[in-house]
Parts: sequence; C-alpha cells; structure tokens
Amino acid sequence: MATGVRGSWPATGTSWAADNNYRGDFTVKRTVFIVVSFALLLCLAACATSQSMSAGSSPGTKSNASLSDEVPASEISPSPSENPVQPNNNSGVFDDIDNLEFSALSDLEFWFGSGAGAWSTVVTILSDGTFNGYYHDSEAGSFDDDYPNGTRYECYFSGKFSSLKKTGDYEYSMKCELLQLEGTPGEEKIIDGVKLITSEPYGFDNADEFFLYLPGKKTSELSEEFLSWSHGSASDGVLTCYGLYNAGGEQGFIVWPE
Repeated sequence: MATGVRGSWPATGTSWAADNNYRGDFTVKRTVFIVVSFALLLCLAACATSQSMSAGSSPGTKSNASLSDEVPASEISPSPSENPVQPNNNSGVFDDIDNLEFSALSDLEFWFGSGAGAWSTVVTILSDGTFNGYYHDSEAGSFDDDYPNGTRYECYFSGKFSSLKKTGDYEYSMKCELLQLEGTPGEEKIIDGVKLITSEPYGFDNADEFFLYLPGKKTSELSEEFLSWSHGSASDGVLTCYGLYNAGGEQGFIVWPE
C-alpha cells in the first residue's frame, strides 16, 4: 500500500533517523522565525511611542493651554500663602481680610464643646450661607433592659446665615435668619440598644446675631464668654484659629487647627 505524502514530509522509504533530523531542522527554523518576528514588533512599537512623545507633551503632563481650558480659574485652589488660615510668610502674623464671603468658610468645621464629657456640637457653613449641624450628648450610665447600650441626646439641624459684614479688625458679624430641627424635641426611639432622644441644638440658644473671628483677632477684644469656650486657642495675645460666637447664647465655636 502506498504511503500518502503530506506537505513536505519525507517520502515513503526514508529512514527513521533521517525523518527525525528533518523534524529537528523544521522546529529550529520555526523558532527562529517566531523570535525574529517578535523582535520586529517590539521595534515598531518603540518607534511609534517615541514619535508620539516627541510630537506632544510628556506622559502625565498637560500644557498650560489645556489646563486653562479644562479648569475654570474660580476652581483653582489658593496657594498656602493666600489661604486666610495660614500665617503671613510663616511669621505667626495673620493677614486681616476685607470683603470676606461665606465661600471662604466652606471647608471649615466649627466645634462647640466643654472638652470634658461626651457632648459636642459641630457646624459647617456652605458657600451660600446655609449651614448644617449636629449636636449629641451620650449617657452610657442611663440604660434599661430595652436600651442596654445607654442613652444619647441628639439633634440634626440646619439653617441660614446672612448679612455677613466686617465690624472690626479680624471680625465679622452675621445674622441667623433661619434655624430648623429634624424631628421634635423630646421624641424618643430605640436603635441598636440605644435610646435616642431628640434635643435642642446646644450652641444655638437665642440664636440671632453671631460674630465670626478670624485668626489674628486680639484676645483683649474678645468677650470672656467666648474665651471660656476657646480652649486656649491663642498665642501672643491673638486668636490662632477661626471662632464663631453666638452672642444671644454666649456660646463659642472654634475651628481646631489641623
């Protein structure tokens, strides 16, 4: 019976040794072909990348034109020397600010507390003068079978400040024209073994006129009531942080230095 021929395989009758030598030569040639082809592909890719980099900017960077097109000037963050929180030229002397707007306060968190106990009030002011706040006071020792994890008085609240105006060196005044609470004071509910009691927002008693103090405000020009809540946030006779004072309730908030 004749043996069929497939491609370039050796014809019938060739010895097994010759057959094996042929296969070995074929394998070597195929391997060399693959290696050379792969090397050519790498060279082509490297050339394309080099041309792209030389035609444009470096990877990970943008030209000044593209930055100005994509980022509005109003959204570019000020440098540390332009930030009113920072001392002027690292000298410890703070610049006073004229024409301050609520937007300059939007990254600040005003804190009111005694420094002792488990209570505090935190307020953040948005760029349009609206604000959000949260007050809480925990009493772990006040518990029962229904609320074994204690009792917490709390209040979520919001509102709006207006009429921000400069009233002195490093000082502004503003009005609390709206204050609203989430829930009704005295309401109770139990969640995760804790009795939650809705409360009034401590720090906003008789809320009407507020004073905003800037870093650099002389402590000699501050009321004793505010200073009693400032937790020593002063150095060399000047305030070293932002302060917020509720004149009606004689309650003071500060922004803890970072």
